[in-house]
Amino acid sequence: MLAALITTIAGATTVVPMSVEELTRASARVVEAQVLDSWSTWNAEHTRIFTYSRVRVARALKGRSEEVVTVKQLGGSAGGYTMKVAGVRALSPGERTLLFLRPSQAGDGTWVIVGLMQGMFHVYAAGGHTMVSNGIHAAVVHEQRGGAPRREAVRPMTLEEAESRVRGASTR
Repeated sequence: MLAALITTIAGATTVVPMSVEELTRASARVVEAQVLDSWSTWNAEHTRIFTYSRVRVARALKGRSEEVVTVKQLGGSAGGYTMKVAGVRALSPGERTLLFLRPSQAGDGTWVIVGLMQGMFHVYAAGGHTMVSNGIHAAVVHEQRGGAPRREAVRPMTLEEAESRVRGASTR
């Protein structure tokens, strides 16, 4: 029964493509951070598994931030069960990341990533530049007014370009 529930939850994930500017406007905080550690546990009702990751904030691009914040994501492994959710990529200890965050609706002091995997950019070095990518290489966009869906390329960008786009969207 639990496996059927998990499949239903995970199979129902729909992601609306969001630009960096849209992610910024939907976020209370945008931070460059490094993942310290992660752990998974059941919720109090024992119906969902959540993974918690503590991240050390190197700098805030939008909003004010504590030095260490806890990010909560749906999914993970606990008590011999694994819950996977499409659109959620777990944070890994040691990973450098650019996160678009909003307070958890649970009011528990944790933060959630805006737009699922869209709001979590991996920070890495390439060709002498610091780059960021959320791992999405293309998006299928469905227009609300009908018409055929179209594929749009999503490309990695420099950290400086991402910062400029966040700061530009924050001032509007």
